[in-house]
Amino acid sequence: MAVKGWIRDYRQELESEIWQMPPLYHRVWQWLKYQANHTDGTIPLRNGQILNVSCGQHLTSYRLIAEGVGWYERGIWKIPNPKTIRTILSWMVRRGMVIVGNCQSSMNHQTPITNGLKSNTPLTLVTICNYSLYQEAGDSKSNTEGNSQVTAEKQSLDTNKNDENEKNKNNDSLKDFRTRFEKFWSAYPKKKSKGDAEKAFLSIKPSEQLLAEMLTSLERAKTSFDWAKEKGKFIPYPATWIRAKGWLDEYTQSGGDTNGADKGSAGPDTKTSKYPTLRVIDGTESFS
Repeated sequence: MAVKGWIRDYRQELESEIWQMPPLYHRVWQWLKYQANHTDGTIPLRNGQILNVSCGQHLTSYRLIAEGVGWYERGIWKIPNPKTIRTILSWMVRRGMVIVGNCQSSMNHQTPITNGLKSNTPLTLVTICNYSLYQEAGDSKSNTEGNSQVTAEKQSLDTNKNDENEKNKNNDSLKDFRTRFEKFWSAYPKKKSKGDAEKAFLSIKPSEQLLAEMLTSLERAKTSFDWAKEKGKFIPYPATWIRAKGWLDEYTQSGGDTNGADKGSAGPDTKTSKYPTLRVIDGTESFS
């Protein structure tokens, strides 16, 4: 039987946290969205009772998910370990992407008649949070009839919206942000934990103007007393500096000025010392 129907997908997922994870995370996420009910439904139990499964939910098991996201590698079918699937779902739960429940306790240990599930298979009810973002109730008919029911008018409207979104973003794509990050990384004196630094940088999505402010602040910081002492021992890691918005800090320069500001002194320090100065004239030492 051919698989029909569709769900909404979003380009902004390219900038999401799951896109930074190993590929299997996103594969599981897509599989769950494809498998979730697009309308409320029911599943019959072996004792004659009925289990209600709502829109955006899917009754499955870690083993079935593992089989569903398998892949061929050099002609060999690969299936991830169900424990790996459990770890991935736990990661999604912590980020509010899904809710995972054990259905066995809620069904008084009655096993539903579900294709592919053995009678002793632990069941897991996965709920996609904010499922309406991917499939609204009004889309159910179109989902049943398949992609052919999506009209050219809707496609044209979506295209226009996408074009407008691109204009609003001012061409600030993920590639642009990564290019800006490389400029930042090149300027930052402590080259430590680049991956964490890039993650922090992408989270704030700085504009060209903000990047310029950050680079200017970096130049002041690099000549500051705190960053210069003990060969840069106290320079923070780049990710820490970004998250703390270090470009907004004031830096005391090694000469005593704050942020390199000109205090009006163009020559050497002319302040009078409270200590006498040793002078040597014609081989004779004296204090003045």
